[in-house]
Amino acid sequence: MKNTFITTYSLLTLLFTASYGQHKQHTISAGDQAAKAPANPDKSNFPVVKTSLPVSRPQALARVKPTRKRVEYDLTIDEQTVNITGKPKQAMTINGGIPGPTMQFTEGDVAVIRVHNKLKTETSLHWHGILLPNKQDGVSYLNTPPIQAGDTYTFEYPLVQSGTYWFHSHTRYQEQVGVYGSIVIQPQQPAYKVDHDLVLLLSDWTDENPAYILKNLKRRNEWYSIKKNNVQSLNRIIKHKTVGAYLRQSMMKMAPMDISDVYYDRFLVNGKDTVRYPEIKAGQTVRLRVINASASTYFHVNYAGGPMKLIAADGLQVQPVDVNRRLIAIAETYDFIVTVPNSGAFEVRATAQDGSGYATVLLGKGPAKYAPTIPRPDLYKLTANMSQMGGRGMGTMDMGKADTTAQANMDMNGLLMHEMPDTSDRGMSHGSTNPVKPGKAKTAMDQMDHSQMDMGQGRASKPASTLPIKSDSMAGMDHGNMAEMDHSQMNMGGKLSKKGANTVKKSPKPTKPTGSMAGMDHSGMAGMSMMDEQNTIDYSILKSPEPIVFPAKHPVREIPLTLTGNMFRYIWGFNGQPLSRADMIQIRRGEIVRIIMMNNTMMMHPIHLHGHYFRVLNGQGQYSPLKHTVNVSPMENITIEFMADDEKDWFFHCHLLYHMLSGMARVVSYGDKPDSSIANIQKQHLRDMRDNQPFVWGFLQPGYPINYFNLNISNNKNAIVAGGDHDWRTNRFEFDLDYERYLGDWFRVFAGIDGGNEEFLRRIRPEEGPPTGDRRIVRAVAGIRYMLPFLIQSEVKLDTRGNVRFQLNGQQMLFPRLDFQYQTQWLVGGYVRAHVELQYTVSKNLFLHTDYDTRYRTVGGGLGYNF
Repeated sequence: MKNTFITTYSLLTLLFTASYGQHKQHTISAGDQAAKAPANPDKSNFPVVKTSLPVSRPQALARVKPTRKRVEYDLTIDEQTVNITGKPKQAMTINGGIPGPTMQFTEGDVAVIRVHNKLKTETSLHWHGILLPNKQDGVSYLNTPPIQAGDTYTFEYPLVQSGTYWFHSHTRYQEQVGVYGSIVIQPQQPAYKVDHDLVLLLSDWTDENPAYILKNLKRRNEWYSIKKNNVQSLNRIIKHKTVGAYLRQSMMKMAPMDISDVYYDRFLVNGKDTVRYPEIKAGQTVRLRVINASASTYFHVNYAGGPMKLIAADGLQVQPVDVNRRLIAIAETYDFIVTVPNSGAFEVRATAQDGSGYATVLLGKGPAKYAPTIPRPDLYKLTANMSQMGGRGMGTMDMGKADTTAQANMDMNGLLMHEMPDTSDRGMSHGSTNPVKPGKAKTAMDQMDHSQMDMGQGRASKPASTLPIKSDSMAGMDHGNMAEMDHSQMNMGGKLSKKGANTVKKSPKPTKPTGSMAGMDHSGMAGMSMMDEQNTIDYSILKSPEPIVFPAKHPVREIPLTLTGNMFRYIWGFNGQPLSRADMIQIRRGEIVRIIMMNNTMMMHPIHLHGHYFRVLNGQGQYSPLKHTVNVSPMENITIEFMADDEKDWFFHCHLLYHMLSGMARVVSYGDKPDSSIANIQKQHLRDMRDNQPFVWGFLQPGYPINYFNLNISNNKNAIVAGGDHDWRTNRFEFDLDYERYLGDWFRVFAGIDGGNEEFLRRIRPEEGPPTGDRRIVRAVAGIRYMLPFLIQSEVKLDTRGNVRFQLNGQQMLFPRLDFQYQTQWLVGGYVRAHVELQYTVSKNLFLHTDYDTRYRTVGGGLGYNF
């Protein structure tokens, strides 16, 4: 038996490791390379776009007047003990603090940043939102070498833009434990004069090891929801009268809705939960540079002194608009101007979207004046919205199929190229604000309800909480020339006629929707958001200060990407594939690249493209804003487009750290050879991202009279699973050891061994007499497992003697800490077994349990431990 086990274990280990990493690197044939003319990455591949905004790095470089100043910084990354929550913890600091320093520059400077690594492991720094040469981007192994322990790496690049930005590590979990800071680049000609200029760097903090956080998410532990008081247990579902919605979701294999995954001990602004600025006086104006540098938290920002004037998004100016509150996605930045009223210290509050806490900034001195409290999200309402929409938030990863999106885009003969649509919106007069004159005859377009018009952003109406106080973005629209508008950006709730359009392109198909969403025209998904007004990020209020018209007569490449995920297994990706199984997204210089993102999950995703600004097609036509990060809400679609005007490889990913590390990322590649400094190590980028690393977890349940154990070692497609039970009184036992291979999101095959008492493992034929219970056997087995509706795990198992066993098991949270679990087995021609159990969660890893098992005919109980 010992030799059999060793041989089986060796085989399973070989199969497990052999499947690691199937990402296809780009290759360029000698003929193709010879045919390509050498490209100067600092020279634009497009005619000059008449705007002062940085539509691409080469165009911004040509526009910005150099200051001829080299501004130098030294950043030392080290590990030391910090105390943020009252509990000492080892963390990573920059120049001795969390966050790192705010680096100040002027547009046109040359930044020279020396990064000194005092850690015992490698590190990296990425300059988020900065347009810079590819090698300076700071993504380890992809475009910049990692900074090894004890080494110093010098970044040097010209600053071709102004605004509010930040930097952070792109190495594993370092961003979560302190490696981040802010960047302010002043314009050469300031547009606003204020009395104070403040950076508010928002972040989330946990005393827990982030590697353990991800493992906890993988093993579906409810502890974080318990800590946040967000568990949708059966008693609460009944109380909120959402049983029908819960059953509909469960039928579609969907867990209850949640806003965020992780529980945090503190929410911070500039490294503290409360920051005071008593030097600010009443009547003064303050520019707030708000940066969401959190690992996985969206923040509501509001102000006790009244509306905030939003003047910039992701570093770039937008037309000013007053807002009472702004929900800020991870990695976004917004600039606001506020005025401090008389008598008091007025609060700027950053509230975690899930309602689990907030951070405070007090402007001025005197009695504190607090901002309005943001209500906790109504998860039951969101769950009901989700179920009414048919739901696509689970079961959309497809590990059994290869990714084809990038391959299709590489086939330039198969991708029809057309002239760039005229996005100047001819006939739409944004400069005029004159309303329709009284008595003027109204056309059909004049009478249309424009609040329900969506120009491609995917939202039907503006949430009241984020509406501009004064907005005239639709005023003065010349409806007489609506026929000349780009109708690909307009959605009126139904299918659009393509008659007369000159922008139809053959594009690779996105992942096919499931359930009731199948066959739906995605252009009609606008206005179907499951999110309520409070939890909506309304991009339609953002309007560029200048028209942005991309050059015509350039090929357009459309890339449909479906945001997919399996919350049950905590694997995320695009088009059903995590990064480790996905191809690069191939683009070419001189193209207009349009990415159409459809969120097929139940969570919001902040999507960031390195090294580029893109237009968010939000209904503002040529005034659509430029951004580097955009949120995509559940069941919504968003379209972005940018000029492919650079070189080499750039990272494109969800900026929620645990989603990125679980696979929601891609590499956008121009097809060039990588820089010589990383050419030999670039293939290690996937291993560094670690979305396919094996995780180990399980539980021990010592008790009387029965003990139970479980062990799981799994990555994206493979798992080694072991489990068993033992009766102290009779010494009877059963165990199994299996290798699983996922062939789809819910379907997997397995093979392994079962061992234990004879009566538990096979049919007892009458002629063999009654079992004695003391004979032990080991049998090879194989079978299939499949997740049924209501998240019921099913199994069919066959052994080498022809014995067939069926099994079903599942669980249901009855109360926030009380979990009901059940399992039933039927050995064909043999026994029927039932096992029921109650588990009460004491802490993250400890629980009490009581159970009844028909096989052992006894009630038992004890203490359980998760590892």
